[in-house]
Amino acid sequence: MACWNVIETDTLSSDTTTWTTGTLSGAYDHLCVMMLLKSDAGSGAGSSYYSSSTLVTFNGDTGSNYGMRDLQASSSTYGYYQLNNSANIGYPLASGNAYSDTFGAQTWWIPNYTASTAKSIIIQSYGASKSTSNQQWGVKYTAASWNSSSAITSISMTFNGGYDFMAKSTYTIYGINGA
Repeated sequence: MACWNVIETDTLSSDTTTWTTGTLSGAYDHLCVMMLLKSDAGSGAGSSYYSSSTLVTFNGDTGSNYGMRDLQASSSTYGYYQLNNSANIGYPLASGNAYSDTFGAQTWWIPNYTASTAKSIIIQSYGASKSTSNQQWGVKYTAASWNSSSAITSISMTFNGGYDFMAKSTYTIYGINGA
């Protein structure tokens, strides 16, 4: 039976541009990161339910070592996106034009995060807005990778365009054994 351990949790008391975890222990088999996030980008930076993208890196690595493929759908459209040899994993979050109590939800599953081979990351994301027109919601399912032999010891997130994570955004990182 799997044992889930809270490694770290954080809730922002004020808006911030960069959000970096503490040092992550290598004592677990897998990581699961659950987040409720919102940016201050507003509706001008993207669609009505997603703002500009977070730029996620592991261990401060900004080399061309990341890639991703995603399927995405909204209330009015669907699509596919891919990114190869990137300096980060870019991933949209709920925009500031959503209701004040509405945050985008993301779950990142990172199996075998200490392995000496490339890391696989599975991401689910949902965003909503207060709009009554098309694109009231969006959902994404992503397979991403980090091509590194290093164990993941930290996760850093920032926004393209210099936007901030809004206060009350939160994340919890779980270490999982026996799964």
